[in-house]
Amino acid sequence: MMTESLLERFERLIEKDQLSHAYLIDGQDRLARRNFIFQIAASSLAEKGRSKEDLIEQMRHNQHINVQIIDASEPEKMKGEILQSKTAGKKAKGQTGKKASTSSKEQKAKKVIGQSIKIEKIRRLVDELSQSSRDGRDRFYILDDAEKLTLNAANSLLKSLEEPNKGNHLFISVDNYEMVLPTIRSRCQWIHLPDVSLKETRKSFEEAGLSTAMAQWVAFQVTRVEDAKNLAKDESYAKKLAAEWKWFSLLGRQPIEAMISVKKYVSDYCDTRMDAYNYLNDLALLARDALVYPYVSKEELTRIDRIEAYKELVQHSPADYWLKVSESIEQAMKEIKANISTEAVFEGLAVRCQLALKTGKTRSR
Repeated sequence: MMTESLLERFERLIEKDQLSHAYLIDGQDRLARRNFIFQIAASSLAEKGRSKEDLIEQMRHNQHINVQIIDASEPEKMKGEILQSKTAGKKAKGQTGKKASTSSKEQKAKKVIGQSIKIEKIRRLVDELSQSSRDGRDRFYILDDAEKLTLNAANSLLKSLEEPNKGNHLFISVDNYEMVLPTIRSRCQWIHLPDVSLKETRKSFEEAGLSTAMAQWVAFQVTRVEDAKNLAKDESYAKKLAAEWKWFSLLGRQPIEAMISVKKYVSDYCDTRMDAYNYLNDLALLARDALVYPYVSKEELTRIDRIEAYKELVQHSPADYWLKVSESIEQAMKEIKANISTEAVFEGLAVRCQLALKTGKTRSR
């Protein structure tokens, strides 16, 4: 696969300590580009006793000190300007009894918020890029949606591209290379990620020796053959998949039984919050299968070895039940991020599913 050969090229650059200070990356979607960069960073920041997968999960949750993500978020200064303008408007209304007209400044502020990366954000990035790493290891900065850079922000970034600090690596991520200013393009090495279909990914995994069923499932998780092979031969991963399916099946038939089985099928596989989040992500894929099963081909499901089980689950549940399950899993993922205990999150998920199942059956009578 083309993406894998690119990663191998980067691994060789890391071994020779020849990573460039700035890359411009386009192609595929934003998450795919971000995951590609995470894999590069994980190769560089490898730690003894920790797998590359663990490091990548930490990066995905923005919890690695040497990896930072910058995107088109709203600057505090602009928020303050709008707040002041609204306050002034309320005062004017109180004095005249009429609603004050919206200022052109407020209208402009509302229009640009969330649509561009402002200079304040880039100035903080430039300051970071000018400093050396505190722990002596390389640092990676991901500038997402760089096509949203304002002209002032783009110009502010140029100095860091012209005077790089060794050990800091900036990856500028865009949908299209041509959307970036020529002055920035000329100072970066360009990487294009070719589109890779799920079918192609699965085929490459099968050619590497994975069973069709495992290749299909893992293709929804990773893109590299090496990572797929590691998962396929990992006995603890196989046990986790089996436990996930058992708990998911209970969620479909007997949610209350699922609630009292959290310790048996969930807790042993969720030592950390990231583990719990990944467990829920797998459940979301299974719920998605149950939801779309009647309408798609076998090749579009994640667990093609569970076709008959999906059929049985769908037949014995209300029409909108799996949509409710999917929504409940999404809520559970938010609760994990909010630091609610893992057992409470999964028990709450089961209770919500029980209510949805009971309500659905009542309606169908």
